[in-house]
Amino acid sequence: MEIRDPVTRVGQRVSDAGYAFSRCVTEPFEMHTSLQHADTFIALIQADPSTTTADFFYLKNLDDNDLIIYKIKGWLDNSAAGVVEVSITTGVTGDPTAGTTLTPVNTTVGSGVTANATCEYKDGDMALTGGSVLDIIRIDPAAIGEQKWHFTGGIRLRKNQTLVFNSDVDPVGHTIDMSVYFFFHG
Repeated sequence: MEIRDPVTRVGQRVSDAGYAFSRCVTEPFEMHTSLQHADTFIALIQADPSTTTADFFYLKNLDDNDLIIYKIKGWLDNSAAGVVEVSITTGVTGDPTAGTTLTPVNTTVGSGVTANATCEYKDGDMALTGGSVLDIIRIDPAAIGEQKWHFTGGIRLRKNQTLVFNSDVDPVGHTIDMSVYFFFHG
């Protein structure tokens, strides 16, 4: 079988061992969704949970397409806070108690597309129950700059699924700053 480009009629070069030679251009999927669909967002969180086991961030996908989180960034406002652990919990039930609505920013500035999701934060506990801990991240104020966690396969929330950040260690009067990077894709 011979492989040729239908426009240029240039054929695919193959080595003696049967390997194809290719030059290609790739782009991360989040770049594709930003460029083609204007559907990539960042939610900026700034909260002081004020206790341990406090749900201080809530995200619920309301869209028919999957909401996919590909990166989380975090830092503390003061190195005196000590190391803070944050559980990423999925599948919680109930409605957030007295949370503040947060509007994720579209990375395609000026597109007018908004995130079809409920996004809230709270200085304190939103009193949500259930769910499963997906991961635990540690924010170390001794680290230089912000810390980043990449989820290569993405944390995928189907319609009406939820994700919560829960403080496992109280930052004792200090603010936890986090950015959640996500996009929608069907």
